[in-house]
Amino acid sequence: MKALRFLAFKQLVHHPARNVLVMGCLALVVFLPLLGGGLLRRYDHDLHQRANATPLVLGKPGNRFDLCLGALFFRQTHLAPLTMGDLEPWSARQDLVAVPISLGATVQGQPLVGTTPEYFERRGLGFAQGRLPLKPGEIVLGARVAKSLGAELGARLRSDPPMGFGLVGNATQVLVVTGILQTTHGPDDRAVFGALQTCWLLDGWLHGHADAQSIAQDHPEQVLAKAENGVLLSGALVPDQDVAQVATERLHLHADPASLPISAILLWPASDKVLTIVQADTNAQGLLSALRPTQVVDDLLALTLRIKSLIDRLIWLLGLGMALLFLVVCVLSAQLRAGELRTLARMGARPGFATGLLATEAALLGLGAIAVAALAAALALRLLPDLVHVL
Repeated sequence: MKALRFLAFKQLVHHPARNVLVMGCLALVVFLPLLGGGLLRRYDHDLHQRANATPLVLGKPGNRFDLCLGALFFRQTHLAPLTMGDLEPWSARQDLVAVPISLGATVQGQPLVGTTPEYFERRGLGFAQGRLPLKPGEIVLGARVAKSLGAELGARLRSDPPMGFGLVGNATQVLVVTGILQTTHGPDDRAVFGALQTCWLLDGWLHGHADAQSIAQDHPEQVLAKAENGVLLSGALVPDQDVAQVATERLHLHADPASLPISAILLWPASDKVLTIVQADTNAQGLLSALRPTQVVDDLLALTLRIKSLIDRLIWLLGLGMALLFLVVCVLSAQLRAGELRTLARMGARPGFATGLLATEAALLGLGAIAVAALAAALALRLLPDLVHVL
């Protein structure tokens, strides 16, 4: 047996290009199902971990997958907005905790999530540095965002221009980093957090100006009229784009507070009974949609598994074709080496030695292909980004 392994190894080394090509083809067939299975397991784990930590999600009736993926993973989706008026009855209840979420804006390409301090408490988010955002224009960075941007406390980052630039909302805003979150290995690492007022600021519902007298002195062209008790400024006055430097009392809200938009509401009921009642009553009324993320995730994964089963069948067909091709290669190799094998017999090799040698070579190629495929799959799973974030 030792002689078989030795001769088989020497034979493989003697024809490196041919054997590396065969091993690579076999490794590819093994690599694809290993990578697909690993990605699906990680996808399943990430989705369920987040869903299990969020009992209920409220939003406008519509696509339930968009609502859950948007509210839980900050995926950029077009959600029909709720209002702060929709939040008020839930905030007044003592048997649950309601946390609003505002989505849509981005900072340096990363999603900006407007929320309240209760969000950090319910998610168990700790600070590596700094503190919560306390006023409009202040933001907190997830661990991965801070690393990718190279941002530190006190850094000043500009928000990205909104859609419809120059028509609605502010062009951009300078936002000040007041905190960096600890690593959670979840969606919070890839997000930027601010107060709800910061999102309203970027949407144009809130803006700030410097003192009117200062504007009149520095920009007289913006003054329409002066009086003893005040100054009338032009409606074309551009809002301050560094709101962090504007005193809070100088910020102007251009809407009824109850009509201000939010994207979704996360609910943490005090018990399973409250959860069931809230979901049933809300869905019965039809004005809002109450979803259990765990149920939505199960349905999403069931759809994913059906697609994967189809892909697996295709991979098995590919594998069968590759196995037949490998068999043909082995038969042709045996025919080309007929003289070599007869020489082994004349040298006293026992009957069946030649067959054993060919089988050992094939086994070594197969084991090598499996090892290469396993290492490649492990490396790919380590380097590939979070599948939930990509989708």
